Amino acid sequence: MPAASRAGRLASPSLRTLAQDEPPAQAFIDAGLDLAASALRATARPDPGRPAPAGELKRYALAHLGDPALSPQAVARAGYLSVRQLHRLFAREGVSFGAWLLEQRLRRCRDDLADPQLSHHSVAEVAARWGFRSPAHFTRAFHARYGTTPGELRRTARRP
Repeated sequence: MPAASRAGRLASPSLRTLAQDEPPAQAFIDAGLDLAASALRATARPDPGRPAPAGELKRYALAHLGDPALSPQAVARAGYLSVRQLHRLFAREGVSFGAWLLEQRLRRCRDDLADPQLSHHSVAEVAARWGFRSPAHFTRAFHARYGTTPGELRRTARRP
């Protein structure tokens, strides 16, 4: 955080004073850590009281799409809002977070399976790359969405 920023101007003098104190009392250390954390949050989000917009949350989720542990809790935490608020934001767009996440993962898998340059990767590897833990679940979800199995799509994509 830049010392010249608003948060830096507020936190810097107190933290410098605390660093010069020999040895600082635990209560002051705790207060200093709280001050530093608050300053960092304010720097990371210009208005920490305002939840992240849906687009920002989607960008975060897309950047972590390959993580099988990606969850509504993780995305909500990254956007400084509750899981309930996250679900409300997606509901306004007419889709649940889970359905949106599944669609994004399936699209990436479909693109990779159709790409001849990635044909050396197995279907299970492609599914794992985009966050699917179970190849069987992936195959069922893929078939339900696209009406074909991942293997059939790959074979069809190889034809000239």
